This record gives sequence, C-alpha cells and structure tokens, in this order.
Amino acid sequence: MEGKKIEDYMNDIDEEFLESRRLTAKHGLNNLSKKNKKAGLKRTLLLIFFPCIFIFIYIASNQNTITLEQSVGNVSARYIQRLPVTDCTESTEELNEEELFMKNNTIIAKGKVKNVRNIRIKINSDVIYRAIAEIEVKDVYRGDCRPGQLISVLIPCTIHIGLDLAEDKVISNLRVGMNGIFMMVKYDEGSYIEEDGTILYLQDLSQYGFIDSHKYGFLENKGQLIFDKHTFKSIKNTTKLDEVESYIKKMID
Repeated sequence: MEGKKIEDYMNDIDEEFLESRRLTAKHGLNNLSKKNKKAGLKRTLLLIFFPCIFIFIYIASNQNTITLEQSVGNVSARYIQRLPVTDCTESTEELNEEELFMKNNTIIAKGKVKNVRNIRIKINSDVIYRAIAEIEVKDVYRGDCRPGQLISVLIPCTIHIGLDLAEDKVISNLRVGMNGIFMMVKYDEGSYIEEDGTILYLQDLSQYGFIDSHKYGFLENKGQLIFDKHTFKSIKNTTKLDEVESYIKKMID
C-alpha cells in the first residue's frame, strides 16, 4: 500500500482543525443562546413582577378609600387599622326618657353587629376619627328599615378592640357579634359637616348615625346589658334585652 504523502497528512490535520473550531464555535453559540434565553426570561419576569406589585399596592390602597360622591371640596375618608384613642362625641342636650324617644324621632331597631371598622376623615387640614358599623336588623320598632336588612351606621367615636369595656361610653363598646337595640337618625341631604366651603355629606359614609356615643344604644354582652342607666332611670336594674324591648314598645306606643 502506497504511503500517504506529506500533503495528505497536512490536509487531514487542516480538516480536523477546522472541524474542531466549528464544533467549538457551535458549542459557544449554544451556550450564548442559553444565557441570552435565561437573561430574557429574567427580564420578562421582572417586567411582569414589578407592575404586579404596583397594581397590588394600588388596589389595596383603593380598597380602604371611601368614595364620597356628594361631598364637595378638600375632603377625604378612608378605613384604617391603627388610630389614636380619641374622645367620643357627646350631645350636650339634656333630655329625659320621654324626650329621648319623642324629640329626635329616631329609627329604633334590634339587630346584631356584623362588622365594625374605624375611619379617618380629613376636612381641609382637620382630621376626625370615627367608626362605621354594619348591623343586621332583626326587629324594627320604629322607622323605615326592615328585618333582614344590613344597615350601615356612623359611630361618633372610634372602636378599640382590646380595651376594657366602658359603660359610660355605651356605643364605644360595640363589638362584632353583639346583639343590641339601637336608636339612630337617618341621614339625608341636610346631614353634613361644613368647614370653609368644604362639605362632607354624611350619606357618603353611612345610611344612619348615632346622635352621641352614650344614650342611644342598649348592648348585650356576655349576659350583661350595657346602657345609660343614668338617663334610663326607670329601667336601670334591667338585665335582659327582651325587657328593654317591652319598655321601648311602651314608650313609643
């Protein structure tokens, strides 16, 4: 067999070298392609992730915002979790038992507290803290609400879960799950707070409201009855909500 010439060996070496370079280049391109794919995937995930975070924050923030459809001017309201302990709003008007039932023509209903949330109201530069309760109506003694209806009621104070119940601030003792009899006013176009041209219509916050935090409720809590015994002297020893119900029916009959 005739041996290979030197030129043949050199050609074989050149072909092997070129093939090796070609494979190396292909392998490098594959690695680069994989790196580019990973980098592209990371960029895509970041583009999806950050907008989702902003959307979540925006939605969470808006969920706490109360829409004030009728109110005018620099006014806002939102639900809040943390708040300072504030004084309750009290009516300075001294009324006896009969006058409490007859003068303000309150809506009187028996119901169960389904939800309570504190709110922060800002009117111009002034900040007011209140709460809104949702009450499921069981019985109606006077007024236009009806059994089975879920009504919203503005509370003239804040509710602090964890603090001791205070009998001298009856409505501030509202807790989810409590049964009670509630005396409320129904808000209309004439129910508003005005300051320097800014108007907060209370209908934007709730359907009903308590005149003060003291006199206009009877709450049942763990076998005890919380109400203003100083005002309702004739039933100050009453311990059951059913007895209050009979008393109210007699007073408004």
